[in-house]
Formats: sequence, C-alpha cells, structure tokens
Amino acid sequence: MADLSNAERFAELIVEVGANVQEGQDVEVLADLGTEEIVRAIAGADKATITSARLFDRFESGDGLSLAVEVTLQPADKSFTETEIAEISKRIVAAAEKLGAKLRG
Repeated sequence: MADLSNAERFAELIVEVGANVQEGQDVEVLADLGTEEIVRAIAGADKATITSARLFDRFESGDGLSLAVEVTLQPADKSFTETEIAEISKRIVAAAEKLGAKLRG
C-alpha cells in the first residue's frame, strides 16, 4: 500500500500485532506533558471499544518525550472491520493530538 496516512498506518499496525503500538508508531509528546494524562486520553478516545491502555516504553531525548502505548480493543459482538479499526485509530490519534502529542514516523 502506498501513501498511507498516519492513522491508516496505525490501523494496519493494530490489525497486524493485536492493538500494540510498536516502534515507528510511538506517541511523541512535549516533555512537560504528563504520561498519565496522555494514556488516560488514549484510553478515553473510544470508551465503548478500548478496554485498556498502558504505557510500555518511555524514551526521553533532547527532542522531547517519546511514549509507546499498548491499546487493547474489545469488540462487542463481532470482529472489527478494517474500516472500524481505522476510525478507532483516528479517535486515538485525535485524543493524543488534543494534548499536543503526535505520531512519530
């Protein structure tokens, strides 16, 4: 696939690895933004489908703070379609961006 948006790459990653944010899909945040705040925002991005979000890696450099967050999704009655995962991913990214975070990549 060519020319994928960040949200689409994130959605593909979720499908491939079971909702883990992996290297290249970390969330970068400014150093003054709390990690708990960003994880809470991600967890609240879609309360109907996100059952948990947890920080599993943190790296601080001169460029700021890079966080890797594992997100677990639980469908209500059927498996998610790729379109549904892409929409959930967009909500996750939007929730993080509201706090000043951005996808790395």
